[in-house]
Amino acid sequence: MAAAVWHLAMAQRFLLLVTAALAFGCSPTPVAKTSPPTGEQLVLLIERDNAEAVLALLANSPDSMFPYTRSTKGGGTSAEQATALWIACAKNASKTVSLLLNREAKVDLPTSVAGDTPLWVASRLGHFELCKILIDAGADVNFQGRLGFSPLHAATMFGHVSVCELLLKHGANANAANVDGWTPSFTATLAEPPQRRIAVLDALKEGGADLNKKANRGLSLLAMCLEFRDDETVVWLLENGVLYDDKSQQLGNIKKLAKLYKMKHLLEWFEKRNRAKQ
Repeated sequence: MAAAVWHLAMAQRFLLLVTAALAFGCSPTPVAKTSPPTGEQLVLLIERDNAEAVLALLANSPDSMFPYTRSTKGGGTSAEQATALWIACAKNASKTVSLLLNREAKVDLPTSVAGDTPLWVASRLGHFELCKILIDAGADVNFQGRLGFSPLHAATMFGHVSVCELLLKHGANANAANVDGWTPSFTATLAEPPQRRIAVLDALKEGGADLNKKANRGLSLLAMCLEFRDDETVVWLLENGVLYDDKSQQLGNIKKLAKLYKMKHLLEWFEKRNRAKQ
């Protein structure tokens, strides 16, 4: 009997405690902990350019880093940690970029591995309007990542002429060298198609590029283009003041290479040059 009375008293006490908790606005059920946002969630929202949802997901941490897998020029991938601003620039999500900058996201915060900035990835992908927005927000046009690649290196490598001109207009260094001594003129030789290489080189020359500056181990721009058998660019270089004073770059040797590798444009240039001498 005594035990039954004790259990009844405990039940009544529990009911009183629950009633008091409800009176003070407390929930009788435990609140589930909110899981931190994942990189997949963030990328999905950015791809939709749902700027408000991105901000809500980030809460008060616009500069948080998230896992992100990026593509490389050779067709591979690279795992990085990147900010929402960097990812938004990669996805060309202009609304998200603008809103993040308005919320004072750091404009030059680089990725964890390559050390590339939002302006670098926007330049690499040719997102001209985003580049303008970032530059207006104070982005460093000469920021170089861990391997020394600047936004101008990125724009030239992928043949984005208008982006190159924009960067140069805002003070990009046309002679900045990466860890291999490559200036943007060297990376321009990798652009496709060849017509873009010439257009980019025109912009670089106009922007003060030293076309005779050599990379590490004495590699010249002319020698590299000959090695690549890129006769269109070789002709452009010869017509635009590139020196060929090294033994390996004497015109006679260049002509031999042109014949050996059947470089049509270069052979035509030599024929035109010979006719002009007569």
